[in-house]
Amino acid sequence: MISALFFLISLLFLYFCYGKNIKIFGLVLVFFYLITALFSYSFYFAYGKFLDLSLLQVILLSIKGAPLSIYYKEILLFLSCVVAILLFCLLIYQRSIKNKFKFKYFNYLFFATMFLAIAQNPLIYTISDIFKIENPIKVKLSKDRLHKYIVKPAPNKLNLDKNIVYIYLESFNANFTTDFADLTPNLNSIKNKIEFTNIKEPISRAAFTIQGIYASMCGTSYPVKEDKHKRPATDALCASEILKESGYYLSFMKGASLDFQGTRSFLEAKKFDKMSGKEEFAKRGVDKFNEWGVDDDVMLEFAFKEFMRLSQEKDKFLLSFITVGTHTPDGFISQKCSQIKYKDGKDKMLNAVKCTDFLIGEFIRKIQSSKFSKNTIIVVQNDHYMPLFSHTSNLEPKMYFLIIDDDIKELKRVDFAGTTFDTFTTLFGYMGVLDKMNLGRNVLKNLSFDKDLKDSVKKDIYDTAATQSLDLYN
Repeated sequence: MISALFFLISLLFLYFCYGKNIKIFGLVLVFFYLITALFSYSFYFAYGKFLDLSLLQVILLSIKGAPLSIYYKEILLFLSCVVAILLFCLLIYQRSIKNKFKFKYFNYLFFATMFLAIAQNPLIYTISDIFKIENPIKVKLSKDRLHKYIVKPAPNKLNLDKNIVYIYLESFNANFTTDFADLTPNLNSIKNKIEFTNIKEPISRAAFTIQGIYASMCGTSYPVKEDKHKRPATDALCASEILKESGYYLSFMKGASLDFQGTRSFLEAKKFDKMSGKEEFAKRGVDKFNEWGVDDDVMLEFAFKEFMRLSQEKDKFLLSFITVGTHTPDGFISQKCSQIKYKDGKDKMLNAVKCTDFLIGEFIRKIQSSKFSKNTIIVVQNDHYMPLFSHTSNLEPKMYFLIIDDDIKELKRVDFAGTTFDTFTTLFGYMGVLDKMNLGRNVLKNLSFDKDLKDSVKKDIYDTAATQSLDLYN
């Protein structure tokens, strides 16, 4: 608001500025200000926050491979705004150049107010914040603060030698299961589960798929830096590595390409034995794809076959996968869901949510009906909040997180506060493995580490964990 006020005042001074070259340079500054404001508020509209190091990281990770064509409406809107800004600048120039009243001292007033407007622009704060992270003095203070909370995992011997099926639902907010009548009847009807009702996305570092999966599995922020093999440069000990040391076989599936956002590099770095993505499914004969990759109904057929194979051939395993059906902007409807609609069917995303509920419900029932059910724990969580959060009520968005096990005899709801950092750690706590993993906490027994911290302190700890990940325990 302060920035916009100074900007409007600077426009008034520009109108009375003296000298054609000054006016042209002034309009360049006006264009720069409006473009940076458009850029900043576009992120704020989509993700509820301005551009920061976390968002910048994922933009760089996502440049290659993202199907931009499905965002054509958003791209056209952005380009229209750019054209409108250009026309506005031309209009200001034409009006001001014809103005006969010019005052030299207004030149100084224009530059002073424009400087104040730019200095208050959110993007400038972003740039300043990024530079601060590399400041040696601030790094030292931030690392000292981080080390008060970071806990290197010290796993016990697994008390439950059960297999794990860990399902990530793309952008699937918990609000879909609570704020819409009959939208998710299959997930809501599951009885043998612990349902966590107060899990939230961290204020930074878990707003995109790779960040959300990493935050869950590792209980800390996705590293900013890569090693020479293009893998996440970190010494963080993660859930997959702990399971691997305990004799678990690790398999991961996604309908999209494993190379998008560096998923393959992450899985290789974290000791997964088998990885299947769009390219691997194509080799298996799949020839129908949506813009992101394989439809969920097809991937889930492969996932169940993988579950049965692993149950028969492996002593212990983790099978994890992520859906794609509820990906923004409008979701993707699998062929199995061609007749499934939510109410009048006009809202494409809510149709996609209902389809996901049907497919995941069917997948879970197939496992529970198999002879391997008693030896399997199923976990369901979303990877992150849905961007462009317009498909829920006005309630604050929450993460979706369930632990499903035949040994849970009745529905249990847990309202203890937590974040994405706590989800896999809480599963480990339920299994008796550990209660603390990096920044993650078992919320069945412990408070989430950041429960009583200010947002600025949380963000500092998250960013420090990401930028100093090669020295996380020292």
